[in-house]
Amino acid sequence: MIAEKSVLDHIESSIHQALKPICNLCNITIDYTQNAVADHKNSEKQLAELYTHYHLQLNSDDITNVRFKCNVCNTYIDVSQSKSHVESASHHTKLYSMLSSNNIEEEDDKYVCNGHNRLASYCVLCNKNIVTKNGHITSDAHVNILKKAIADGAKTKKNNNPANSIANTKKSNKRQTYCNPCNRYIDSHNFEAHTKGAIHKNNAKAVNASKSNTGQEGTEGAIENLPNKTYCAPCNIHIETKNFSSHLNGQRHQSNIDITPNENPWNTTKYCETCKVHVKTKDFLTHENSMIHMQRVFDPSALAHMDNTPGHLFFCRICCVKITKSPKTLNEHVIGANHVGGYESILNSNKIIKYNKHFYNCNVCKTMIAEKSVLDHIESSIHQALKPRRICNLCNITIDYTQNAVTDHKNSDTHRKQLAELYTHYHLQLNSDDITNVRFKCNVCNTYVDVSQSKSHVESASHHTKLYSMLSSNNIEEEDDKYVCNVCSVIIENKKELKHVTTQFHIKQLSAVYYCPICDVRVPNNEKNIKSHEQGYNHQMNLADSDDD
Repeated sequence: MIAEKSVLDHIESSIHQALKPICNLCNITIDYTQNAVADHKNSEKQLAELYTHYHLQLNSDDITNVRFKCNVCNTYIDVSQSKSHVESASHHTKLYSMLSSNNIEEEDDKYVCNGHNRLASYCVLCNKNIVTKNGHITSDAHVNILKKAIADGAKTKKNNNPANSIANTKKSNKRQTYCNPCNRYIDSHNFEAHTKGAIHKNNAKAVNASKSNTGQEGTEGAIENLPNKTYCAPCNIHIETKNFSSHLNGQRHQSNIDITPNENPWNTTKYCETCKVHVKTKDFLTHENSMIHMQRVFDPSALAHMDNTPGHLFFCRICCVKITKSPKTLNEHVIGANHVGGYESILNSNKIIKYNKHFYNCNVCKTMIAEKSVLDHIESSIHQALKPRRICNLCNITIDYTQNAVTDHKNSDTHRKQLAELYTHYHLQLNSDDITNVRFKCNVCNTYVDVSQSKSHVESASHHTKLYSMLSSNNIEEEDDKYVCNVCSVIIENKKELKHVTTQFHIKQLSAVYYCPICDVRVPNNEKNIKSHEQGYNHQMNLADSDDD
């Protein structure tokens, strides 16, 4: 509550201003009014500079969370990661998988869809039309559904697929007989032995189990293998594929479905042991993916880190990855080093400490938080307004403590522009790892210099004095626009003298010595010092004395 006389002061207060929405694309605070948001959206400079691709769809309705949606991977991507995502191996893998599943091939700079000239088959187990039978049978989706059907332990009934009888009819006329469950031809004299083998029995069991669990209108449990024909289980006949749709709407087919309702799982229910309820078979998969069911199956603390997405995947809010919806996979991910380390990093950056098994203490907001609400609290506007932030001394912009926020700021156009405008010199080395203290290091004076004083430091008398002292100690002389190293006997290009004095060869030559047996002394092992010693008075006197002897 605010007193009437304090309304304007409250509006201008730092707390109220900090709670305003921030456009994550422009990093600008905007008023809550619709006009202010609309006016900001109409300033499209930042949008025009974004990396775009026809695989990506821009979602800019919420200015606090402008992002791309990848229509290939069916996921959301941060605007700063759009290019890296499109060029990533995982994106190309999913694109190839999508094209392959739709029978689309790439030729030169175009794509060719081959599905129109191929006969589509129907898989009742997966309830979908398919183009490539062998590719579909070996796919993960088909194999997983088939395994689930076997594991359900439904009743198996006698295989009434006429393909076996047709194969037996051909038996007397051909040397080979077709086995439908195994999807292969067998020599006729070996067919009886084949049916008694373990491979055939396992395949037959899988087909029978899938029949009793799918109940779709069409081939039961397997894809029809007879060319140009599809098998209808309720009517127990083969239908020309082109006439199969008409047959499904026919009076005979409808009457056969009404006679055998118990064989149609679409009219049956399935019991969920976890929730202790009966669910229609056709809705059972939806029930398993519901939050009510998952909260009873999964660890509640682990589930708090996940967002429920349509289909068979969770989205981890800590690691920003998708995970299969299974207790084993979820638990393995939650106890993994990457997830645990990422969660600890988030807690530390937000100054949240574990209080006991079920509660955490937020030192920013001075409040207790339930374990399942930690991430929601961190993302709340109150916590975001109160939590400490870093200030980039180069851009004078406030940034969150999180590592991602720091990385994003370093890669931003604003920060790069400020770096590009700095005065630089080859004597200075930029140190920008810590954005709160961006500065130069002078390799001549071996000291740190503020970015605003870089030019004055390089031009100062103390800097030139130390440069001359360093060159003299390394026996380097300046000649015109170049340098001469008397230790290594080489000419050094301009602006490379600092690099030369740090080379291993120069350091080794500088530390090497020459022994003069006449004077019994050691001098630096370079041409200048040796020549200077030999021409010196002491050496000449010692040399004359040795000649007299």
